[in-house]
Amino acid sequence: MGMPFRVALTIAGLILTVYSSYLIVVAVAASNDVDLHAPVKYEAIEK
Repeated sequence: MGMPFRVALTIAGLILTVYSSYLIVVAVAASNDVDLHAPVKYEAIEK
């Protein structure tokens, strides 16, 4: 009885981890829209 529950718990944890990290990436990308392109501009300025 313990084994299927452990497997289900592992799968649920995996899905939750992937989903939360996806949300963090989306939130960071949305709030730091300009910062994503900033390194490219810095490289252009240095050259």
